[in-house]
Amino acid sequence: MANRISTRSIYDNLLHTTIGAQDKLNRLQHSIADGTRLRSPSDDPVGTHLALRARERLSANEQYTKSLEHSLTHLEASDAVLTQIEDLVTEVRALQTAAANDTLGGEERAAMAAQVDQLTRQLVELGNQQFAGVYLFGGKQTQTAPFALEEGLDGAVARVTRSGDLRAIESPVVRQVDRDVLLSIHAKASDVFGEGQELFGTLIELREALAKNSGDAIRQSGAQIDQAQNGVLAAHGVVGTLMQRAETLKTQLERDSMSHEAERARLEDLDVAEAMFEMSQQQTALQAALEAGSRILTLSLLDYMK
Repeated sequence: MANRISTRSIYDNLLHTTIGAQDKLNRLQHSIADGTRLRSPSDDPVGTHLALRARERLSANEQYTKSLEHSLTHLEASDAVLTQIEDLVTEVRALQTAAANDTLGGEERAAMAAQVDQLTRQLVELGNQQFAGVYLFGGKQTQTAPFALEEGLDGAVARVTRSGDLRAIESPVVRQVDRDVLLSIHAKASDVFGEGQELFGTLIELREALAKNSGDAIRQSGAQIDQAQNGVLAAHGVVGTLMQRAETLKTQLERDSMSHEAERARLEDLDVAEAMFEMSQQQTALQAALEAGSRILTLSLLDYMK
């Protein structure tokens, strides 16, 4: 005997089908309005999890990029100061070469001594140069300038010393610029000026030799200046390498962010054309369900007795 389907079952099924179609249509309309495919985790649990991971990585990359940009500006500031130091040492070497000529008299060499003394003061200023409130050659020492000069009785620079905490000055300064990646942004003072501030000492010795009009001492200082200059060039090269490293890391982060943004968009963003087509299909299905329902609901007992 055939099972009889009750009228209540027919009505319940019709109601379920109609409400389901209306719900799908409503969600599609909202998704098209805001361009979002995932409106709740239940829409796609796996997709939601992957989208959240992509967003987390994008957020982390944004912070790493800011750290890299700050690191680059810090290194660029160091690069600019090191260029000035190189120019200053080159000027000192030119003065030494000119002064080594014994045709010069004591007055001319005394004038050169005054020039070298001024250059020594400029070098101290460059050694105490700040960027964004931080001493470029101060390492982790942020409140005290790394170098201090002492004057002799004649008013000239007699000595340049380290000031503050030596360990802090020489401590490496690093920034986290990616997961498990640290970048140094510190040009060590000892690399630029020497472990015992030999660069300052070389300029002071040259100034004294010029003031004493000692041709032999002036000529001997040439090799010391060259050695100090090589140290500055080497330190400058390290900073240049760090800048290249920072640029490479920034490019890698940008590519990584583009990849994760594409993944996030694939998971979260709505394909409007596809959604419009699906909405059209849902509208047709809903209309068909409503028409079928209207016919069923108008039937009476007399219709079944015919």
